[in-house]
Amino acid sequence: GRLVVQKHKYFFGGGSYDWYWLVGPDGENPKPLGEDARNFNAAFQVENSLTRICRLLAKALKKLVHQFLFLFFVLVVVDQFFVVQLFEEF
Repeated sequence: GRLVVQKHKYFFGGGSYDWYWLVGPDGENPKPLGEDARNFNAAFQVENSLTRICRLLAKALKKLVHQFLFLFFVLVVVDQFFVVQLFEEF
């Protein structure tokens, strides 16, 4: 696993900055992510819980719509079959 850490560093000419860094298991060669954690989220596609819930609900809704359309199609075909049978009897 890797860690995201915030590190306080100083500029040579004065002043400081607090950036987020991605650090590997060995602690060597940290990769800068920037001053905002959103850079990490964008780079590694981390979802927050609300986004994940919305995505799962959309997937479930899509499945329900497909099932509804299939059942509707089956009912229409069956209904047409029985209508044809009724007309053939007369």
